[in-house]
Amino acid sequence: MPRYRLSLALTLVIAVVAIVYACGYAGTRYMSWFAFVMPVPGFVAGVALFFTDKMKYFPVVAFVLVICAAIGYSVGIYDYVFNAAVGIDIKGASAAFVANTVLYSVLLVASVFNVCLKQDRAV
Repeated sequence: MPRYRLSLALTLVIAVVAIVYACGYAGTRYMSWFAFVMPVPGFVAGVALFFTDKMKYFPVVAFVLVICAAIGYSVGIYDYVFNAAVGIDIKGASAAFVANTVLYSVLLVASVFNVCLKQDRAV
């Protein structure tokens, strides 16, 4: 997979994470608006940088926003983990918790990996 396409894929993953998070936690006390809002500029930046042919800047922008979103997610679910799990029992965890934890983890790893790659437009 060419390096440039990894940034495009990361842009789509950022959008999916924001949508899944909003669907899973909207209207609950565990909703962290910070964790939802932070990926959105990452998606917008990915699309804007793609059309302006400046995708080489995207990994750093995405990395900063993904780190902020992951921190916001961690703070938002802290109360859930502390009250409901007290030593996470995966069988008792909600589907929203499992899905979002997996997606934020994948997003974080992909973002770190993307920062380490040279960005070229190998299309």
